[in-house]
Amino acid sequence: MAGVYREQVELPRSGEAGAPITFAVYEDDEVVVTTTELVGGWAPVDGDLQVATLDDPEATRRTMTIFVDGEWVNEAHWSPMGENVSLLRSAEFPTIDAYTATTITDAALVGLELDIVGAQIGVQANSWSLRFRTIVDFDAATGTVTFDEAVDFSAVEDKNYIIYAALDVLDAPGEWYFDEDSRELFMMAPAGKDLATAAVEIKTRSDCFVLGGHDYIEFRGFELRGGDLDMGGSSHVSIEGVKIRFPDWNYGVGGDGLVSPSLVFDGSDNLLRDSEIEGICEQLITSRGADNRVINNLFHDGGYNNTDGAAIVLDACDEGNLISHNSFRNFAHSVISGGAGYHFVIQYNEFEAACQLTADVGAVGFGNSSYNNSVVHHNVFHAMPAMSAGVYMDALSADIVIHHNLMYDSAAWGLKINLPNTNILVYSNTIYGVGTIDAASSTENLSADETYFYNNIYSHMSTRLVDGGAFVEGNLVVPDDAPYVDATNLDFRLRDDAEAIDIGVELPGITDGFTGAAPDAGALERGESMWVYGHDFDDPPQPEYSWTLLPHANPVANGSFENELAYWEVAAGEPLAATVNVWNYKDEALGISGSRALRLDAGDELTQVVTGLRPNQDYQLRARARVVGPDIQMESASESSAGYEAEHFGSEYSYYGLSAGQWFRFDEVDFGADTPRYDELQLGVSHDSDISVEFRLDDPAGALIASGSHVANVDAVRWHMIKSPLADTTGTHALYLVVNAATSTSHIDRIRLIDTGASSKVTLRVTGFDGADSVASASIGAASWSEPEFVSFTTGDDPGEIGVSSSMAAGSELTGYVEAVGIREQ
Repeated sequence: MAGVYREQVELPRSGEAGAPITFAVYEDDEVVVTTTELVGGWAPVDGDLQVATLDDPEATRRTMTIFVDGEWVNEAHWSPMGENVSLLRSAEFPTIDAYTATTITDAALVGLELDIVGAQIGVQANSWSLRFRTIVDFDAATGTVTFDEAVDFSAVEDKNYIIYAALDVLDAPGEWYFDEDSRELFMMAPAGKDLATAAVEIKTRSDCFVLGGHDYIEFRGFELRGGDLDMGGSSHVSIEGVKIRFPDWNYGVGGDGLVSPSLVFDGSDNLLRDSEIEGICEQLITSRGADNRVINNLFHDGGYNNTDGAAIVLDACDEGNLISHNSFRNFAHSVISGGAGYHFVIQYNEFEAACQLTADVGAVGFGNSSYNNSVVHHNVFHAMPAMSAGVYMDALSADIVIHHNLMYDSAAWGLKINLPNTNILVYSNTIYGVGTIDAASSTENLSADETYFYNNIYSHMSTRLVDGGAFVEGNLVVPDDAPYVDATNLDFRLRDDAEAIDIGVELPGITDGFTGAAPDAGALERGESMWVYGHDFDDPPQPEYSWTLLPHANPVANGSFENELAYWEVAAGEPLAATVNVWNYKDEALGISGSRALRLDAGDELTQVVTGLRPNQDYQLRARARVVGPDIQMESASESSAGYEAEHFGSEYSYYGLSAGQWFRFDEVDFGADTPRYDELQLGVSHDSDISVEFRLDDPAGALIASGSHVANVDAVRWHMIKSPLADTTGTHALYLVVNAATSTSHIDRIRLIDTGASSKVTLRVTGFDGADSVASASIGAASWSEPEFVSFTTGDDPGEIGVSSSMAAGSELTGYVEAVGIREQ
């Protein structure tokens, strides 16, 4: 029946297939399930300001969510832009005039009598995220705010900030401040409201429903206010026609970088459709399972806690994930992101006004991972601010298809495809307005290996992509609206005389049904009408998941091993999808993208069966490989002298606080029995290290076998390897790392032994391509990452199942690391 239900429902069991447990409204009743409780006892303070005392001892301002007569109200904050500015738009934030690591200065603060010591500040440390700190001093004479912990500011212009969590900044109707010491809640009533008679609600529970990992459950037709569903581990959960409002508020110090997704789809066959979702603070959905679907929803006003997150995160999700016919409007950061994923499909969505608080991001933003030929197609992106993109593929991305998307009314880029990248396929997109395809790189590796730009319309493409080796063909480069029927009124159909007609490349599955002598460039073939996109609650679309291998896509599944060893079979030994840190070490890492690479020790072999190759066709089986000796983490030291400290720096567990004379001992290091096995010794150090070291045998004052040093720099690559020649050394010894000198900023991470001649190799093999007995192989790899190496083969009349494998020979004294395994049609 209709009403507001203030309770947390905990399910004791699962439903069954065909007989799910169902929570639904009766007829057209209005039902609200909420995490909130009513607050009363309001008393006047001064003018329109009122106060109430909270009984809940667990209430904190960081997670406080407040509604007045069902409408969300915002925490008090200061901006010279006016009252009740949006926390989602940097254009409404104050601008920093000057800064140090622990201060910001703004002329707009000069002369203001604000008691903000102990309050909090969100500062735009870099272009893509806020960092939250506590204010420890405010100098009104200079407009300088000092905060408690240093912020690593990057060199970008127009940095912004926001001050909140102080009674002195409560200056507008519909704002509140909570004093955690006195337990007092201060508020100015929203316009037209009286707190004495209004329903003032405050969140006291985290979830509306706790599923407890149970399955086969349906939710239909009601509102979830201030909370959501704890559905971790559940499968076959259907959420339809539900309104979810401000489910996960977590703003400020303590929530900085803390991601607590509202709906965790780590089971399979979960569905969110025909629903409205408002006020996502950080992340609504994390999808890790298979066959999860997000269809025909309206998502709006999200991303308040802007700490690198997105509303929907595809986190190494399995096959069958579909995001279709949704509308996403007014987001601070990216809307969809993720690390890895397999064959997910993002289609027929509208992305409007994303990335409003940040820059150097995209409405759909991926990076540093392989996406296993996932597809982003037939979406519309518009109203993106400066320094943001519709689709943003950051450095070290691989294996994704972006086709038939429309991008317009953006202040910067339609697409941004950073380098290095592998197998990014960009087909038949229309990018209007600024219309650029941009690229950047934070490393010397500028390759765009197996990346294709075919049949697009745009105004400019970065020369870095062409120089990096991308294939570019069948595109129309045009700076204005000449090809379109009426671009001013958003009619992007091609004119009959458009230059884009018949200039494209035929691509099965992409250009099927073209009408002229050749496919047209752009998202719409001549005569084709605009597709239906976005949500429609009146006539809900009924899309089905569909995926196919598209031209130039890699038929080898999980060739970058981001999904660990999924889709591969262990043929011998114990191959491992090793965790590597590519983002921080870049070219010197033990991988080339993402967070994993295949590790092969002596006798290891991994195989996969590949289908779908064309008969009588020339192919290359390609991969990149590296062969090295032991990679020894500092924390594995057998013993060390005292005085240093340990911490995570740039995702590496490292040691710092080093001083002259300190040493670290590593026992049982085998340098080779009869002849020296290695000729180079490396040490991983942070980019800001000023350090010199020695390596000695069996004692801190033992035989000197290598030495090296590093000078601090501001390189964007956060970790470097000191590379030192290694004296001829044999036998098994205790290896001592001895510090000669080090500054306080110096961090050390790992020791690596190298055979620069790479006396062992990885074997790359393909079988069965022309009959059961056909075999072709090649030895690949070097001490540093090789360029893509390959073995060529030609399929027979009926290629059927092809075997591909990667192995390390028995008896090898080195370890092989393998990435980017793929098959390329010649």
